[in-house]
Amino acid sequence: MKEQSTMRGANLLSDAEAMLVAPAKNVKIRLLIIFNFIISLPVLVFNALTLVKFGNFANPARDWYLYPALHLIMLSSGIYNLRQQIKGTSGNPTIVRLSTWATVLILQLVSIVTVQANSNLPLSFLWDVSISLVLIYLTAVMLNRWAALVYATVAFLNMLFLASRLGFGFEYVLQAPAGFPFQLPTKGVLQFVILWGLLMSISVLVAFSEGGVIGKILKAIPQVVNKIRDAGDAQRKLEMENMRMGAELQVAQKLQMMVLPRAKELKACTGLDIGALMQPASEVGGDYYDVLTKDARTYIGIGDVTDHGLASGVVMLMVQSAFRILLEDPEPSLGTALERLNSLLYKNIQGRLQDTRNMTLSLLRHENGRIDICGQHEKVVLVRQDGTLEVHDTANLGIYVGLMEDISYTINSLSLTLNRGDQILLFTDGATEAENASKEQFSEKRLATAFKKYAHQSPQEIVESLKAEILAWQGDVPLLDDITLVVVRRT
Repeated sequence: MKEQSTMRGANLLSDAEAMLVAPAKNVKIRLLIIFNFIISLPVLVFNALTLVKFGNFANPARDWYLYPALHLIMLSSGIYNLRQQIKGTSGNPTIVRLSTWATVLILQLVSIVTVQANSNLPLSFLWDVSISLVLIYLTAVMLNRWAALVYATVAFLNMLFLASRLGFGFEYVLQAPAGFPFQLPTKGVLQFVILWGLLMSISVLVAFSEGGVIGKILKAIPQVVNKIRDAGDAQRKLEMENMRMGAELQVAQKLQMMVLPRAKELKACTGLDIGALMQPASEVGGDYYDVLTKDARTYIGIGDVTDHGLASGVVMLMVQSAFRILLEDPEPSLGTALERLNSLLYKNIQGRLQDTRNMTLSLLRHENGRIDICGQHEKVVLVRQDGTLEVHDTANLGIYVGLMEDISYTINSLSLTLNRGDQILLFTDGATEAENASKEQFSEKRLATAFKKYAHQSPQEIVESLKAEILAWQGDVPLLDDITLVVVRRT
């Protein structure tokens, strides 16, 4: 399906290029057709009438060979290109180009031979220089500017040769009509050479500035189409990259949800009632939480991997697996478990993944109303049964896991007493850093206040109520980080 879409895009660009190039090419071809017929047909009629009237030509060597070649080339070119235009095509580019060059060259050859062989040299002189002004520009349009320059050079040399044959002192006497108020001046050939030389130069300058416009358009259109094609390729690459990233995010989200503790595991915790949820965001942040029971102890882990995407989900999966394995020790120590977990993560992330990700991680253990905490993560919010609110910081209990190979010297612990009815809230920064339309964060203070407000509900109801309040705070602003909430109440 993706390949078909790419092919359709390429075909559309090719069609667009053809639609843009064709009109410009047609201008040249139609001009060539008009030029072929407007020159060859009158000359053909004139030659035929001359032959019928006089029975022969004034210059048989020229008129029996050069003129037929002129008619053959120009009429063949005109008929071929006219047929292609009727069919709606531009014809073979090589044939069109050759016929154009042949038309210009044969016409120039005929012009030179005609004026040089004509006994009326003054008339030939005027005819040659006059038609050259038109042909210079037409040559530029139909071929290119350099062809026009060559044509102008040859025409000017021909004019000089004619002038030398006439003599530069030869004068045209321009007779004024009867009753004209003043006598028209007499002009010499030298003055005409200078005048027509200037006009030819002007015609060449016009050809260079304007005659190449169509050629420039024809050259520019493929470049523009190529740029459009490049932009389309870049857009497709971006779409594919977005699809790849979207697939990664989906995989990461599935990894997160697959390893989360089930409801029956939460209910199996001795002396505790636990409610938990994770609200995945559009950009996966690698949130992690786990609840494991061993004998009369309950172990809880909560953390957040830096950055987003599949790699963060893989790191989170490593933590979940390692945490479960480390608790298989007969007497697992939180500090030792955190130290070993960090060493494993550092080697895998830095060595295998060639990455710099790390994570905040706090490990908790509950036994008979005593909560032990080690490792740096977000603050722990505690609401006593009598409504007293406590906030305990974990910043001094360690550093980010996976940041360095040995963190043993940074690990500290904190112990809290959890009486019956007391409950603690664990969360990730997606809850506190959720922003509304005014770029204002939900904040730890609002979260703690809301936790206290809903403390009379069951732990699972509390996390649902907290999530609803956070999302209501955000409004229409998209969720950019996962929200993880865990409430633990001693029963």
